[in-house]
Amino acid sequence: MDSLSLVGEDGGELRRQLIEEFTIEALEHLDTAESLLVAAENGELAAESQAELLRAMHSIKGAAAYLGLKAIQQLAHALETAAQRLWSGAIPDSSRLGPMLDGTAELRRLVEHAWEPACVSESLLAALESMGYGSGTDSCSVRRASRRSIADVFLDVADQQLQALQAACQRLAEDGNDATAVQMLQRALSSLRSAAEYAGKGELIELLDRWPRQGEKVEPESLQRFVAELQERLHPSPDTPSHTAGAGALSAQSTGENGTADPDAQPTGIGRTLRVAQTRVDLLIEQAGELVTVRNQLDHFFRSLEAEGCSASVCRQGKALGSALGRIADDIQSLAMELRLVRLDTLFRRLPRVTRDLAARLGKRVRLETAGGNVELDKGIAEAIADPLIHMVRNAIDHGLEPPDARAALGKRSDGLVRVAARREANLVVVTVEDDGRGVDVEAVRAAAVTKNVLDREAAAALSAEGIYDLLFLPGFSTASKVSDVSGRGVGLDVVRSNVSRFGGNVTMWSEPGAGTRIEMRLPVRLAARHVVLVRVGSNLFAVPLDAIRETMSVCSSQVRKVAGRAAIVHHGKIVPLLPLSEPLGITDPHQRNGTLEMILVDLGMQSAGLIVDEICQHYQVVVKPLESYLATAGVDGAAVLADGRVVLVIDPLNLLATM
Repeated sequence: MDSLSLVGEDGGELRRQLIEEFTIEALEHLDTAESLLVAAENGELAAESQAELLRAMHSIKGAAAYLGLKAIQQLAHALETAAQRLWSGAIPDSSRLGPMLDGTAELRRLVEHAWEPACVSESLLAALESMGYGSGTDSCSVRRASRRSIADVFLDVADQQLQALQAACQRLAEDGNDATAVQMLQRALSSLRSAAEYAGKGELIELLDRWPRQGEKVEPESLQRFVAELQERLHPSPDTPSHTAGAGALSAQSTGENGTADPDAQPTGIGRTLRVAQTRVDLLIEQAGELVTVRNQLDHFFRSLEAEGCSASVCRQGKALGSALGRIADDIQSLAMELRLVRLDTLFRRLPRVTRDLAARLGKRVRLETAGGNVELDKGIAEAIADPLIHMVRNAIDHGLEPPDARAALGKRSDGLVRVAARREANLVVVTVEDDGRGVDVEAVRAAAVTKNVLDREAAAALSAEGIYDLLFLPGFSTASKVSDVSGRGVGLDVVRSNVSRFGGNVTMWSEPGAGTRIEMRLPVRLAARHVVLVRVGSNLFAVPLDAIRETMSVCSSQVRKVAGRAAIVHHGKIVPLLPLSEPLGITDPHQRNGTLEMILVDLGMQSAGLIVDEICQHYQVVVKPLESYLATAGVDGAAVLADGRVVLVIDPLNLLATM
């Protein structure tokens, strides 16, 4: 197919949007394909998953053909063909899958640079072309193996073309002479016809033959009826007569894990799903946040009226309206946040390939297990922890797991276990990465801290095991004896903690020598208006996120002790260091604290600290706005507007104290 050549003033912008959408979808398909190939290499690919692999390659090929991305189309076609040849009802020898894994890696590179001219290595194409021959398969068995997937593959391609037809309809409804829309229409119809011929959908080919014809003037109303009929043929509505929704229908019912019909599954036609740009969802969330601010301002306004002696009935009515507005604002914000939720299996699908490649490079045998992929998390948070999650898996393989012979000598299985799991706890998502390797060598970390002048010998000796684990999260700290392309630069766990703390989460580590290590990330499910506690320091008002506060308390001065030269108290059997909040904020603090100290107890990773303030004010719900780059400073999350118009800084205790 010729490359997509859009005309008109906005043709370039339209192509840019189409390629951006293609890239996102293609990378998701590649994550799926690579995880399936790694499972096949380990002999763990279920027979029903073979169709999913074929569908991923065919979807990429079809979309690339529509956009004129020839190199991507060519390589995806070669991978699809190789997969069809290899599978004939049985999983192939794992040693034969190397070229396919090389092919998916190259395809990923091409997709990530879809705008750039590219070509595919002839040697790679030759390797893929040779796959499957001499293995006892013939063309008949290939057709039998792939027939089961054709209907699903066809539906994927058809839905893509239906989306293009719907977009063309919308443009032609606005301008019946839109040349770009006409070109989109003809290309989508051509691709849809090719897919129908490939899948043997004779009834659909008859429909495509009727309307519209190449070169004929397109009537928008007729085209809309035509597209609606296509939609109904592909995804019959529940009230469609049984003879239409039976053997002759093009729709395939979704099934659950046990192969039975899934009553909750929804067809994926354009009338039932909608792809929305993330920027639009973010704008909706921002406006929903503004409603929260307006609600707070209304509450403040009616309290002011009441204080000035305004009619009690008017104030009651105003408060009732403000309360109703608040409930609506909360509902809108909650619904908007739901739009940003993604399943964690979108992250987990990247891990099998990472595990496979690193284990091969290090000469280790690794068994990767994942659980909780159906748990949902805000897209922004998921993106922020994607790289840290990969780092923790790599870290477990490199530092945690012993080589096979060493494991055998210890009485362990030769293949080490790395397990990644997610679970929901109230309003939090907990993601854990654990291994059954050697565990953390506490004394080696302690010695490295002294050698690298992170701590003096006396301070290092006083650290508990939990304190030692905390050192591993310091920027630049590493126990590796040499730097490699896998580890040793001290970059990784500090980024994990930094990324998690940005969203009000925390990271903890546990380890047992000889048994393994577990790292746990606790993250909010969604980003929304934040609950904060307002505190006063001198004449300044600040907001501290409620989820960072363990408790608030008043402490008598007589309870304060000196520990290692700093003020501290003993609270619940643990030493809690104290620090005036004015110090890291650089505020001159003339307030004399005689008798009683007001303090907020905050979590700092695996320990706590008491921040001394002049006054603990009220609980508040605010929308945090990021600061411009020239105003941003370490330890400050952003700013928020209070109901009375005052602007307060929202501090991040963990990062603020890290600057000390």
